[in-house]
Amino acid sequence: MASSSTCNGWSSADGPCDRFLLPWHRRAGKDRSGLELIRDELEHNVGSYWHLYPLQVQAKRAIWNGVDPETERPLLDLMFPPSMVADNDNRDLFKRFVNGSTYQLCGSDNYDRLVGSNVRGVLFSEWALCDPRAWPYIMPILVENKGWAAFIFTYRGRNHAYQMVQALKKSPGWYVDVRTIRDTRRNDGRPVVSEADVERERASLVAIHGAARADAIIREEFYCDPRASAAGAVYGKQIAIMQHEGRA
Repeated sequence: MASSSTCNGWSSADGPCDRFLLPWHRRAGKDRSGLELIRDELEHNVGSYWHLYPLQVQAKRAIWNGVDPETERPLLDLMFPPSMVADNDNRDLFKRFVNGSTYQLCGSDNYDRLVGSNVRGVLFSEWALCDPRAWPYIMPILVENKGWAAFIFTYRGRNHAYQMVQALKKSPGWYVDVRTIRDTRRNDGRPVVSEADVERERASLVAIHGAARADAIIREEFYCDPRASAAGAVYGKQIAIMQHEGRA
């Protein structure tokens, strides 16, 4: 991948990007899209690729042991067909491919152990919950190797992930793409998560958290509203309406 003077898509008329910020709603298929990116890259550019979760135990549960709900196949077998794979290491969550590329699942909490490897691509899953200190350690490696980085997440308030989106959404070389449940569809045209699906669960959230907090959770998880956590307090809904109308 190579940077371009302007970046408005995965591979736009101005050229592909090498930095991605993808705040997508919960259950939007973030990891699957990220794994497809890694698969395409490691096939065409032999090298090492990392997939970081906040904790390695989360990476093992969600990805290494994950099962695709549509096909009921192991997720990584679906993404990386056995014909591609030369070796699997279950202890280190590591794959070596026939063409020499490697893929490893790691935890951002142990970012300092990763320095020194010549990685060519890094996927940060749940970036809003990852240790932000991981990026300054890994970034110089990617700069030297002309590598790429993708940050996929659902907002968790206005923390480091939100600050990056605000600072970089118009920055050359960065592709920033926010997707709510109104923006994602399955191959047959059905929404991945419909508004009716969300509303059906509202009552259970209200029972646990109360109406204001339930509304904040829904807006943050499914409508990518980084202000929702703070707005879940008193007058939260009214403040959100005012902000939408440009009055706050």
